[in-house]
Amino acid sequence: MPPRALPLLLLPILAGPAHAYDAFDDTRAPARFALVSEDGLRLVVKGDTRVGLYDLEGAGGAGTDSATDTATIGTRSAYAALDRARLAFRLETPGPLAFYSQLRFTPERAFVEGAWLDARHAFAGGLALHGELGLHAPLAATDRRTVRKPLAERIYWDQPEMHAAVEVSAPLGPVKAWLGVSGAMMRPLGTTPVNDAGGGGGTVAVLHNGPADAFSGVQPVFGARGGVSALDEALSLEGFAHLGALSREAGTAELANNIPYYTPRARRDALEADSTYYWVGGRLDLDLAGAELRVEAITGAESLLRRWTAYTQLGYRIRPALSDDWLTLIAPRVRLETYRIVDGARLRAQSAGKALTWDWDIATAAVELAIYRDIVTLHLEYSVVGEIVEGDGDPPLAGLGSDHFDNDELTAQFELRF
Repeated sequence: MPPRALPLLLLPILAGPAHAYDAFDDTRAPARFALVSEDGLRLVVKGDTRVGLYDLEGAGGAGTDSATDTATIGTRSAYAALDRARLAFRLETPGPLAFYSQLRFTPERAFVEGAWLDARHAFAGGLALHGELGLHAPLAATDRRTVRKPLAERIYWDQPEMHAAVEVSAPLGPVKAWLGVSGAMMRPLGTTPVNDAGGGGGTVAVLHNGPADAFSGVQPVFGARGGVSALDEALSLEGFAHLGALSREAGTAELANNIPYYTPRARRDALEADSTYYWVGGRLDLDLAGAELRVEAITGAESLLRRWTAYTQLGYRIRPALSDDWLTLIAPRVRLETYRIVDGARLRAQSAGKALTWDWDIATAAVELAIYRDIVTLHLEYSVVGEIVEGDGDPPLAGLGSDHFDNDELTAQFELRF
């Protein structure tokens, strides 16, 4: 065994090989700018930025107040904004070790989106080991291929965690198999908007696992991910699970304070005593001859709250070949998703300010246009957001109506990558 492979064996828990999601991996973002030292160290700089137009649809228009769009400009008027700007610094050694980082900039603040030690080694026979230690996305993270995030991502695997993980992969006859485990610090529960235009505090929101942060009583959470792929990884099937325990702060207290009717139903003593936390899911991916198919489903529990979400996404990549540089890709996509709180009819409130208690059905149509190579891309997306405020066949809470708010959303974003 080569001596430089030994550090990998000394790391007790390290994360994912080729299947782990890294937005700035060379397969997704080719290395164009690099500094190379005399001793073989390589510093690669990558980045991207997005600017776009947001428009919450439905009844209204320019200058019309919205009952739910409180985080933007208080109306349903279309507006333009900088979505994000990111820089990724990647230090690679001649051996198996590397250090990766992602910095994110918004008009309001700048913060570290990820920073982790990365280690990998390929053995004879196709066995591969990949380790990770630091701040990065959970094992279940993947490339959604759209600007708009599905609810499954918003809730469970969008925000980074402080973790250590290891994943191995190996060929098994006609398929490739992988298995990974991780140990992380529990992320706090919080709220995240359903509409992208409401980013930063809109009232139409769902409960989610926020970014890694310190809070009283924080406990570890353990993850696992495994699957198989075939047809040169064009077809893959995987499952994943995360299991831990909630603390009172940033856990059960978040549920009691923010979900209407939850504490009376569960009783505060029972709520504080039940620290159940898990989410379990699976994903089917097909990427063959330009055609894309993804089916994902996740079910989970936070204390006595039970819920599930699922989506199906279809797409097709067309390469016009009109020019080597201009309009090199046209990729239409459509996604259908659903989200339900189990026994949620007893929790639902009519007020948009309490939309954490609502169920959702969302349909998204999108097209990605590579305007100039893979450097300048236009994303056009339209989402029909269906707010389910009354359970099918379930008696609503006294006084609860079934009025629906119009929060369909149009976004048009230019993305620059380097």
